[in-house]
Amino acid sequence: MIIHLVLGAPREEPLILDYQSGDLCVGVDYGAIYLLNAGYPVDLAIGDFDSVTKHEWQQIKKESQRVEKFQADKDDTDTELALLHALNLSDEAPIHIHNWIGGRLDHFLSILYLVYQERFQAVLSRLVFCSPKNSLRVYQPGHYQVEQDHPDNYLSYIGLTPIKSLTLRQVKYTLESADYDVPRALVSNEFLAEGQPAEFSFESGLLAVIQSRD
Repeated sequence: MIIHLVLGAPREEPLILDYQSGDLCVGVDYGAIYLLNAGYPVDLAIGDFDSVTKHEWQQIKKESQRVEKFQADKDDTDTELALLHALNLSDEAPIHIHNWIGGRLDHFLSILYLVYQERFQAVLSRLVFCSPKNSLRVYQPGHYQVEQDHPDNYLSYIGLTPIKSLTLRQVKYTLESADYDVPRALVSNEFLAEGQPAEFSFESGLLAVIQSRD
């Protein structure tokens, strides 16, 4: 099972999810309309819904299995509330966050900065930030293998903090026990062959791994 969080950033192309029977869909504010218009079920619609019309609000209430509406004046963002509720839906299911790129820059940064919040540290390994040509995962110290999402993907390692002893193996551009005192973006690396996972490890810090294609 995957929990799909669909956010409300402006979009022009139709919403397409890697959805399978048994998955759960959470529409965050206008994201609920994107889900309904694309024909996906809305297991939970959540937010202050200040971006929807009266007609769309009626549609959300009628066609969603469950609705949680909050006041616009609140301490948590709609995305933070949605993630907190998603964690209560399952203790282990991956959480794919869709439609998070686009629209206001402050919204984009507030979503990315979720990974720094103490209350979400224990579930970072479950989060995947998705877009049609990108996926972003955040890792805590350890040793990992990365499977290729798409044959044309580039592989980038983005330090979100200083990083100690970063090692990259089974990629075109390898690295051995490198330390970075400030966040550093190592972009446009490549998998060696289709079906062969890349490997990386580091001893301290927070690292984003992005797969992307043109």
